[in-house]
Amino acid sequence: MKPRFNRIVATAIVLAAIVVATGVSAAQRTNLLIVGAGTAGLPAALTAAKAGIKVTLLEKMPYTGGSLTVSGATIAAANTKFSEGLDLGDSPDRHFFETLKMGDYKNDPVLLKLLTDNAGSSINWLSDLGVAFKGNRPDFATEHALYDVPRTYTIEKGAASVAKLLTDKVKEAGVELLLNTRVVELIQNRDGRVIGVWAVEKDGKFVRFEADAVLLTAGGFAANIDMLKQFKPGLNEAFTVACPSNTGDGIRMGRSIGAATTNMNYFSCYPWALDRGNGAFTSGAGRDARLYGAIHVSADGLRFVNELAEPAIIGEKVVLQKGSTNFILMDRAMVEAMYAAKKPVLATWNTLEKFEAEAEAGKLVAKSDTVAGLASRLGIDPAALTATVERYNSFVASGRDEDFGRATMQAKLENGPFYAVQTYIYTMSSMGGLKVNGDFQVLGTSGEPIPGLFAAGMTAGGVHGERMGSGNGLGWGITSGRLAGSHIATAIGK
Repeated sequence: MKPRFNRIVATAIVLAAIVVATGVSAAQRTNLLIVGAGTAGLPAALTAAKAGIKVTLLEKMPYTGGSLTVSGATIAAANTKFSEGLDLGDSPDRHFFETLKMGDYKNDPVLLKLLTDNAGSSINWLSDLGVAFKGNRPDFATEHALYDVPRTYTIEKGAASVAKLLTDKVKEAGVELLLNTRVVELIQNRDGRVIGVWAVEKDGKFVRFEADAVLLTAGGFAANIDMLKQFKPGLNEAFTVACPSNTGDGIRMGRSIGAATTNMNYFSCYPWALDRGNGAFTSGAGRDARLYGAIHVSADGLRFVNELAEPAIIGEKVVLQKGSTNFILMDRAMVEAMYAAKKPVLATWNTLEKFEAEAEAGKLVAKSDTVAGLASRLGIDPAALTATVERYNSFVASGRDEDFGRATMQAKLENGPFYAVQTYIYTMSSMGGLKVNGDFQVLGTSGEPIPGLFAAGMTAGGVHGERMGSGNGLGWGITSGRLAGSHIATAIGK
């Protein structure tokens, strides 16, 4: 206990020096202090407040919503009031096992069971609050890997509308909501119990908040590329479309007092980011090219993946390549077929003429009459790329991909000119976070709960495993927030 107490004293001394210079407000007291007013924090605050306890909700951004403001609008759930009588063949257990498979069996089974058993009631809860779902029935979400049965509900007015609704509801419930308030440290007493936080207001003033319990719902860390690189060996370059507030604050604070983490090396990664320079990028470059026969090659000129694999799997393979990048190769016939089907190489290159103009400019698209010439433009060994294309073409002729088992090889790469687009990965969600138990208590590295500290949403790691199943991101945030808020309120009430 002495080393921990010494660390607490040292932190207090540092903070004391800071507050002397910047000023500090008097301590504020509440029952439940929630850090992060997003997908999990808003439901947690509303549920806990309605259970009769005093709730303070802190948000570092000038607005609420977190990932609800940028995410898709899908939630996966079995056994909702809308699915009754539809005979879909679905169940929470089926949802559990399909998600387990999607996560490559790296999921925390306790947390996953909480999600799949309670996601249906989350749909019902949202509906009762006034959220409308398209068709009032589940469907397949084609932008993700498909479930075996229709399970995904789409929010009629988008996820951001849920953020606004829940924000209005927490205010009506009497929750103290403070924006532009960035939590920087957890406060522990002499026995190691978390009793509050230090936060910084917009004007730089430090505020001490004290509480019976602290719930971290500050999101994941997909917007923090440096943190992704820290936990993902081999990652050299990546872009992000994550909510900008998802910088790992809650995870960092938990780790600083000895919390355990899990699955920190897993995050969603999609292989179609076009680097426009100065940190700017465009997503979706070459995404549909694989459906017309294109192949992906590394900077060494070698294929490295089944191009028809799930996008997240392709992205994970791109991470492992030199420079965490790859090149998508097409020939003229493939490009013409794409544009004839209204599937442009990039949405902004929406005509064949625009694509050709980019190829002639040579900045974002490479073009050559020969494969060897294309390799030279890309800085790839011409002999290696030529051999790769010839080998792939032989697989097309035989109908069997001996290297990666690609089931459909639409065409040979043989009709010049040849084109290539270099892409990187982009991410939107991290899978890892603080390790929690079924009561959302944050666990220390010893495996024992850290008294007074809880986590939910993407700050709590493990539920998704290696990759996220369709509709489980919002589903987990809302469901874990509701459950955590209810559990903590009950515990405090005792």
